[in-house]
Amino acid sequence: MAKDEKTILDTDETVLDAEAADATLPDDVATMPDDATVLDDEAVSNDGSGAPVIEKGASLLDTYRVKSDAIEGGMGAVWRVYHTGWNVDLAMKRPKSSLFQSEKQKENFVHECEAWINLGLHPYIVSCYYVREINNVPSIFSEWMDGGSLKNAIEDERLYEGNAAERILDIAIQFARGLHYAHEQGLIHQDVKPDNLLLTKNWDAKVADFGIARARATLTVLDADIPTDATIFSASGGYTPAYCSMEQMNGGQLTRRTDIYSWAVSVMEMYLGERPWQNGVIAGAACEEYFPDAKITIPQKIQELLRKCLIAKETERPHDFAEIEKRLLEIYREETGKDYPRPVSKAAADTSDSLNNRALSFLDLSKPDDAERCWQSALMQNSQHVETIYNQGLLFWRSGRMDDIQLLQRVQSLYAVALNHTEIDDLLFDIHLERCDVQSAMLLHEKDLRRVLPQNLPHPESSFIEIASIRSDLTRKRVYNGLCTNTAPNGHQIANGYDDGRVSILDGQTRREQKTFQAHLSKVTCLAFDTTGEHLLTYGCDPVVFNQLAHKGISAPEYHYNYTIRLWDVSMATFHIEIAMNDRIGAFAFTPDGKCFLSGTCIDGGKQARVNRIEVWNTAVGSARLRLFAEGIPAVKSISFSPDGIYLMVSYWDSPEKFSVWEYATGRCLFTFAQPDFASSSGQVAATFTADNNLVWIGPDDSTWSMPLPKEFYRAKGTLCKIRSFQEQMDLQQRFYSFLAQCRTQLGTGDVAASLKALAQARTIKGFETALEALSVQDEIGKLCQRIGIRAVYAVDEDRLNNQDALKRVLLSPMGYFLYCDEKGRISAVRSVGGEKLFATKLGNQGCGLALSGDGITFAVGGKESESAVASSVIQIFTCHLFQSTLSIKLPSGSGRPTALSFLPDGSEILAGGMFGSISLYSTVDGKRKKTFARKGMENTIVYDIICAPNGKIAYACGEDPFGIAVFCLDSGKWHPFATGDGASRYRLCVSPDGTLIANTRKIEKDWSIEIWNSRGEKLWEFRETKCISAITFIANARYLMATCHEPGWKIWDMDTGKVLVENRLSFGKPAALAISQENLGAYIFDSGGEYSEVRFDWEYQFPGWTNWDESVQPYLEAFLSRNPDFTEEDLEVFIEELQACGYGFIRPEGIKKKLMEIASTREPGKKKFSLFGKKK
Repeated sequence: MAKDEKTILDTDETVLDAEAADATLPDDVATMPDDATVLDDEAVSNDGSGAPVIEKGASLLDTYRVKSDAIEGGMGAVWRVYHTGWNVDLAMKRPKSSLFQSEKQKENFVHECEAWINLGLHPYIVSCYYVREINNVPSIFSEWMDGGSLKNAIEDERLYEGNAAERILDIAIQFARGLHYAHEQGLIHQDVKPDNLLLTKNWDAKVADFGIARARATLTVLDADIPTDATIFSASGGYTPAYCSMEQMNGGQLTRRTDIYSWAVSVMEMYLGERPWQNGVIAGAACEEYFPDAKITIPQKIQELLRKCLIAKETERPHDFAEIEKRLLEIYREETGKDYPRPVSKAAADTSDSLNNRALSFLDLSKPDDAERCWQSALMQNSQHVETIYNQGLLFWRSGRMDDIQLLQRVQSLYAVALNHTEIDDLLFDIHLERCDVQSAMLLHEKDLRRVLPQNLPHPESSFIEIASIRSDLTRKRVYNGLCTNTAPNGHQIANGYDDGRVSILDGQTRREQKTFQAHLSKVTCLAFDTTGEHLLTYGCDPVVFNQLAHKGISAPEYHYNYTIRLWDVSMATFHIEIAMNDRIGAFAFTPDGKCFLSGTCIDGGKQARVNRIEVWNTAVGSARLRLFAEGIPAVKSISFSPDGIYLMVSYWDSPEKFSVWEYATGRCLFTFAQPDFASSSGQVAATFTADNNLVWIGPDDSTWSMPLPKEFYRAKGTLCKIRSFQEQMDLQQRFYSFLAQCRTQLGTGDVAASLKALAQARTIKGFETALEALSVQDEIGKLCQRIGIRAVYAVDEDRLNNQDALKRVLLSPMGYFLYCDEKGRISAVRSVGGEKLFATKLGNQGCGLALSGDGITFAVGGKESESAVASSVIQIFTCHLFQSTLSIKLPSGSGRPTALSFLPDGSEILAGGMFGSISLYSTVDGKRKKTFARKGMENTIVYDIICAPNGKIAYACGEDPFGIAVFCLDSGKWHPFATGDGASRYRLCVSPDGTLIANTRKIEKDWSIEIWNSRGEKLWEFRETKCISAITFIANARYLMATCHEPGWKIWDMDTGKVLVENRLSFGKPAALAISQENLGAYIFDSGGEYSEVRFDWEYQFPGWTNWDESVQPYLEAFLSRNPDFTEEDLEVFIEELQACGYGFIRPEGIKKKLMEIASTREPGKKKFSLFGKKK
């Protein structure tokens, strides 16, 4: 087929909107299911040309059933198909496969079809839903119209039955409205004709084939004989000669008036009942001759309108269809004696459903970036849209940006919002099958897996087989205490690395030493042979000693550590590549061809800002890193390649029982698993591949187990959203907004309980469960209610700070910015929205203290004046709005760095602690030290955290063992330890807003926990964790506790039951800090590298009824008066908002004010009202 030829498509049937499809990406990118590109066997026959023929009754993709014979046209055919899952008929328009000579042609064709898709849902537009490849041919799926086309109705004279004059006016108005909407969206149809106006049996009229004229023009076929009612294609698009205007025929510029001309020709044909002209230009020029011969008399005013629309000079035609519609409505009223009954046209807004379908269409075209933009828009409308989260997650997983466990957690979180849990089960079922976890899949569904699984995917009863013969091969790959070791793949040599930097090469059979050489100056921690055994990778430390303080007469040695990777020629004991590394390497692996090697880091998340990663290096060019393979993973312990080089297996130091299998070409984590249940549960487990690509484990008792790795993986299907007609979507929107309006009205009248009920009804409507409008109204209602549960926690956004070193603490200012410090003494402020950097300073070169005043007006930082080892310790006070330093407090010599800071509630004083186990109280006005609180025997301990109680009378502190946790009275200085001398250090503290609960993190040896105390020092709960707990905070009036943990990521506990309500894992590194929004509506979770995830709490609310007082709010009032003894109305308004955030909005403001006045009147200046624990004496 010649490339300069052009295409014709002439068909009487519908083509529709393109929004979704299963996806296929390039070979170097993860792929969406390719089963979307093949027909079922029974669906196709062959016409002799090699092209498959779709027959009536056939099944396509196990999704569509063909209900009609092909309706053939010049360019392709149309079928009526039934979507078996959605119980709806669709039109499938499919160009001839021979028209597509290249992938570029496919791409151009579908790009032009997007114009129609983007029109969305409108009452006078045939809805185009999505484009999906069927047998490698882009096929357009659209709304099925059961009345055929206007052309059909004219030819079979159905148009003229009954009241034909009124019907023709009705169709002309609908025709004009559809075209007007398209013009408002910036789209000119270019091929307006009766064949492209489709009808229902009830005479609803909708315009079809938008953009198809240009789409057809992208294909390169030209028939010799062109019927006058077929479409001709030019460089600017296509047109049909019988309906064309002068500018179209002459190849001139096309405008909305071009469509007006063709519309007028089509309307004239309706009245005449035939088309006696061969060219649209002739129809316009001779219209006066045609009017008298009309089958249905043309009203005089319609004749006048048509004359104007058919003027050859396009600038003299009506300006737009709005002008035409106005005139048509007047004529309709005059001719029928009644107003036009159809409502003013209004398009349905893009929905998350339609955006998801559109994204899948983009994936089918290998446009993942466009797909992601659609999904992002979908999630902005509905942050928990099930299909979007699932489909986007599949793409992220297959492209290596998310592992399988993160995808599972993301989809499992949808149970909380899904109206149909079976839907979530189905999605998880497919994910489990793709990750080869048949057992987990079977727990969700008892299906006949033979129907859906590739034949070689192992079934659970045969997944693990003991293989004793390979035990010795696997044993030799272990890492032993005291040295690291590696055996060459051919078994001829063994390399051992030692603490003093030596490497010895042993004979693989006799174990006799062949040679020894100095690989590094200090400990060798990682080794790897290439496949030949001729080259060896080593990783080790080469410390450089220098004396930083020699100029001051101080002789203390200082060390700088150089960590390097070296590639050695084993026979010569010389290295020819050296790569300097900033991070510790945990494992190496050569690719089977020896051209590249992989390195995996094992960084302590609390020590550095960088996250663990696997990188690919070129063995020929040394420091030339080819690509980042994976990041945000646990510390890497081992990497093993499959013999064919397709897969690699990674194990981890932090999770010794966990292994993951990755696809080398894409960086995709295929699946993650723990050691087999029937292997020994004690000790370490090693893993590798056998020569036949089996996965193998060996336990500490030398038991060995194997699982065959499938050669063909099951592919989970992308999920399209159910198609809705314009009317269905409008009905849903109307119901939703009706409930929402009802909710707002009842809230305005103070009927909060009824408002909550209406909101709940609005959120049960499919597609609107987490609509932003609903959540916004819920936030308003929530201010007046009690929180009684968490419905769900949604991931809203991800971003990163610009810290250079490990993040230590983050505070969220009421003014909308993050205030944070890192381990090198840097303090910064950036806007939480947009990331604009507002402030930066540095105190020394070590971690520093950071605190925000209760009113959010000032903040304090503590550290060293400079990086000198003898620099003085200081506390600097800054204003939050201008970031100006208002005070610098120089601490007495020997005080140590103030790494723990806490303002008193009124902001007039600040507590500072750190080294040497003491805490001092300083004035924030003049910087004078007022008091020092010291405990006997704690001089050599470190105070890690301090927090002042809301009443401003007592404070809490925690520190390293044996400091423990203790409360002290700010007036008397008396200490009362809660826990001390138990061998545990305590790092983080938080106090409930009413001061009645205290929580702290606790570590003893490698075990972590969270302790919960009441104000009398009685332990209420202890939540035990296996990994580091980096931050804790109470939320929702201390009804719940939230913490960030290195495993899984973060958790929320119910303080009434002690049970975990929600837990989730970050998609990046280990969490290091946590910040809660001012209204308790969400949280920000940060890793040490500065990446953060914003989550939103979807609270379950209860309205207890309006009241003037509630005894449980008393501590809040006491604390408020402590910091605002002479409060103003403005102070009171801020306090009311604070109470609303804590769940006390149901107490009337006048009741709060009255009680405050009563408490204030009983207070005498200087009189002590509180004992150590806040009780009145």
